[in-house]
Amino acid sequence: MDIACLDYLLAEAEQLEFGRNGLLILEDVLTKDQINRLTQAVDRIDGEERKSRSIDQYGKLSVRNFVGRDEAFVGLIDYSKTFPKVFGILGWNIQIYYSHMNVAHPEPPDSDRGLGLSRHQDAARINMEMETSPRPRLSVKVAYFMSDTSITGLGNFHVIP
Repeated sequence: MDIACLDYLLAEAEQLEFGRNGLLILEDVLTKDQINRLTQAVDRIDGEERKSRSIDQYGKLSVRNFVGRDEAFVGLIDYSKTFPKVFGILGWNIQIYYSHMNVAHPEPPDSDRGLGLSRHQDAARINMEMETSPRPRLSVKVAYFMSDTSITGLGNFHVIP
């Protein structure tokens, strides 16, 4: 673990915010160089996957278990600005059990296709089988956005606390 993690430990206010809202928003955690490297990796995989799966430029792409496909992604696993937040919330026994890279290009103005997305709770199978209320916290999602999601129509991410 990079010792720089000690500079980004979960603060008490962040712990309270996560407990209250179920999320933390960490702005500007990636440098421009990281964003460029990650964007190049995403674009390369996007091109490969669209070609092999015959998905057009407007179709939503989701690639599971993508982390090992480029060294740029591997560096995010224990990234010093985000990893301390994860182990501050979950404790020390952390494993990646699921990863996915989503790419949703803007639809053309005359499109009525939409992205076909709907509200859902992540970890579906686990949530269906848990028989307690509230369910225990088993995981957290760490997401990095490479584009501006404040613009309508880009497959924007929503969290309902």
